[in-house]
Amino acid sequence: MIRALVAVLLATASTVAAAEPASARADQLFRHGRELLAAGKTAEACAAFEQSQQLEAAVTTLLNLAACREKNGQLATALALFADAEHQTRGARDAPTQQLHDVAKGHVGKLEPRVSKLTIRIAPGSPGGLVIERDGVTVDPSAWNRPVAVDGGSYAITARAPGRAAWSTHVTVTAEGDDRAVDIALPGEPASDLTSAPATATPRASVTARDSSTETVVITRHRSLALPVMLTVGALALGGAGVGFELEGEARYREAKAADVQGARTSLFHRADRDRYIAEGLGIGAIACAGLAVWAYVSHGRPDEVRTTVAATPDGLAILGRF
Repeated sequence: MIRALVAVLLATASTVAAAEPASARADQLFRHGRELLAAGKTAEACAAFEQSQQLEAAVTTLLNLAACREKNGQLATALALFADAEHQTRGARDAPTQQLHDVAKGHVGKLEPRVSKLTIRIAPGSPGGLVIERDGVTVDPSAWNRPVAVDGGSYAITARAPGRAAWSTHVTVTAEGDDRAVDIALPGEPASDLTSAPATATPRASVTARDSSTETVVITRHRSLALPVMLTVGALALGGAGVGFELEGEARYREAKAADVQGARTSLFHRADRDRYIAEGLGIGAIACAGLAVWAYVSHGRPDEVRTTVAATPDGLAILGRF
């Protein structure tokens, strides 16, 4: 039992110690992103927030990344991120999480009419096996013939089908309020007889310049490993005490076997049994604490104490508090 107990405790301590650097790195990147954003280095800040989110996902980081993308003019990407945060906080049962939900939902409502859209139109009777790519990424058929939110920029649209010549074009979409369409028109002759035919994208609506200023959601995230560390220490303490009682019990058993007087032998046996029972109880407690330590570490990203204040600032909306 002693060996099994020590193995469990060592495994628990190793799990927390090995996983801690990822959380610490995520927090470091989060803070670095805030510093870069304050310094006006928006693109670098977005990259830092994204790396932090990849290391350890959190709604607070997701909201900061979304706000950063919005400030960087990537409205479609920002919309998708805010929508993700809104979905994750849907059904919130506490006021702070509800505030995060309201922030995400509010930005979704503001961004939806601002994002630029691109429609890839497919004529009826298009050949079977048609494959369409946007910047080398296959466009799902469910996205054909409907406007899709895209960031501003230049996109290469290509189309190919068995027995047909490849087709390609480029379309430029402005960062905000644009509405473009590309008509896919593959040549009808076999591919061996034709070369790719260029085409031009047709604007579907006029573009109206709008104020590109955006709100920045400022959220401070503090991660705490206090609970899993305390539980691990408790598990080690209980385990150590259990090992002590186990050794003490074994010593009393040896004394009882060596005793010459029956009364002393019986007393020593009883005390040895008592020490063994105490050791088993402490061992069970240590294993329980070790399991709780692992659970606490895995779930420590959830807010254990949340104190937030939502306020308007000269730079936009700020959510201040502890998460």
